[in-house]
Amino acid sequence: MKKIKRNLCAAFLLLAALPLAGCNTRELEDRSFPLAIGIDETGSGSSVAFYFPQLSEIADEKAKSDEGESFRVVADSYYEAWQTYEADSENSLDYNHLKVLVFGMDFLENENALEQFLEFAVSQENFARNTLVFVASPDASDILSLNGGLNEPVGTFLEDMVTGSTVYKTHAMPTLGDLYNEYYNRNSVLFLPVLSENGGIPAISEFYVFRDFKPVGTLDMQDALVGLLAENKLRSFSVKLSGGEIIKLDAPDCSYEITTYRGKPQLILTVKSEAALMNGMCADSEKREELEAQTNRKLAEVLKETLCAAQDEKGVDLADSFRKLGGSDQSLYDRYAGDKTHYDAVINYEIKSEVTLVDTK
Repeated sequence: MKKIKRNLCAAFLLLAALPLAGCNTRELEDRSFPLAIGIDETGSGSSVAFYFPQLSEIADEKAKSDEGESFRVVADSYYEAWQTYEADSENSLDYNHLKVLVFGMDFLENENALEQFLEFAVSQENFARNTLVFVASPDASDILSLNGGLNEPVGTFLEDMVTGSTVYKTHAMPTLGDLYNEYYNRNSVLFLPVLSENGGIPAISEFYVFRDFKPVGTLDMQDALVGLLAENKLRSFSVKLSGGEIIKLDAPDCSYEITTYRGKPQLILTVKSEAALMNGMCADSEKREELEAQTNRKLAEVLKETLCAAQDEKGVDLADSFRKLGGSDQSLYDRYAGDKTHYDAVINYEIKSEVTLVDTK
């Protein structure tokens, strides 16, 4: 009797599951899965471009990009663009496969538009916090329209570009979660990669910097890399010596000490790394020691000059050392807690380079 009851229960559960399975299939066909979204400012609102593969290619996110589709909506806000898309396409947007958000430069610098989007995104909880965030110069739509010339969808291409990088660590690239944190906490320096067209493909050409969610502006690649190096976000870093030698640091590591110097905060930044000569060979140990000494002098010089220039010209501490101040010197932290702008303006820098040249091939 118990066996019969168990069989009846199993049959009932199987029958109950059948309509649910059919419903899920229909829901899949009624949804669109963007891999990339671009948002630009239009003057009176926003232009939103959605890029997604065909439904049959959802499981293969590396499908050729010419198999994908795009949909562009101009509206007063992202919310209205979303509503317009779903009304016109009769599909609902599903962000589970979204890889990148690309903001046009004008949209990024429009504080009200950016905050409105972030508030919407947080309230809807549709976007994954690990969605990569880029800036486009000048427009997101121009960068994402390069989709047709790529061997894979533009969202996948941009994700692969940074996750497979030999220069940037994975956590160096900002995510939507990082942008949320900065929006609500306003307590750090954020480097956003700026995309430009290079030979028909998207490429990082510079970085846009926020300080406490206030726009600082763009930095060229070399200056931005110094900031990322100081925050331990690089896999490698290169310096060029006066004789033309190129030295590549492998897995550089930076450590901090924050002290007081002549009544002002001082950051002592120590860089340790093994390095290799990339364009030549050392005939003997004496030559190697000479190059090693030159490398340490040059690296310390480049870092200090770049940090000081950003301080003087942008009013920002690229090393973002204030975030570490509370655990280093509480009295100094309390002194500047209400005026981080002043802290960034007066901090002194001392750079110590401890690079060992180990491979000269």
